[in-house]
Amino acid sequence: MLWAMPTITPIVFAAAASLLAATAQAAAATIVFCSPGSPGDTLQAKPAMEQFARALEKAGGLPAGTVNAEYHEAEAAGVGAMRAQALLGAVPVPFFVAHGKELGLEPRLSIVTNTGQPERFALVVRKGAIAKSADLSGWEVTGTTGYAAGFVRRLFAKGFGALPDDARITFTAAPLQALRRAASGEKLAVVLDATQSASLASLPFGADLDVLARSEPLPAGLVCVVKPAAAAHAKTVPSLLKGLERMPKSPEGKEALLAIRVERFEPIDAARIAPLRAEEGPAGASRP
Repeated sequence: MLWAMPTITPIVFAAAASLLAATAQAAAATIVFCSPGSPGDTLQAKPAMEQFARALEKAGGLPAGTVNAEYHEAEAAGVGAMRAQALLGAVPVPFFVAHGKELGLEPRLSIVTNTGQPERFALVVRKGAIAKSADLSGWEVTGTTGYAAGFVRRLFAKGFGALPDDARITFTAAPLQALRRAASGEKLAVVLDATQSASLASLPFGADLDVLARSEPLPAGLVCVVKPAAAAHAKTVPSLLKGLERMPKSPEGKEALLAIRVERFEPIDAARIAPLRAEEGPAGASRP
């Protein structure tokens, strides 16, 4: 005798479908990209992230629909997404320094962008305004890295010197406006990444600006295992990491990387990462 099938009302069916969708989302292996201050937003990046996820599945030998990729342009949203669901986080070095301990981030791969060059930050002020690090006392230092104040304060320590304790570190997603303010004579220094500093000479007011110091070369970004979530997915994480390394070897992988301006993911240089670990703060924030 067959058990009778109960009638399922549309409301119950819809609720069941929502539950299944939520379960599938939770089961997906998620990689979260977060780059505070970079162009674009989560919605704009969604097609590229979807393309990336499908290419990563293929490169890592994972079943279709089991990888989820998302991008967050805001620091808080990226932190929240990594804390909630991510197995991997793809982040710039300042984010790692600021939140590595808090989120349990373990660097595994370096991100090489389509420039093929490491990241080098520049400290820019009005020409002739500053001679040495101590002269920045009481100044504002701003840039897209400003959310990681401790990172910025020691970014130029080698050769130029750490920034004074009373220099105020701030975040801006509009470095061009900050450069204009600096060129006009405000007590403002601007931290630029390599791409931003390369365009200095082309600015109408570029001749009024001076590069005070440049940082040591750093990885353009890091792919980190989010250890709290990864502990329950010990078999999936190696497949994801291997898949990331293999992506440039296939046409669909190359195309997906091109869409996010990445050339490849490569094994990490442990010597470069060791000094960064020393900068991590005790509670997840980089030391002030």
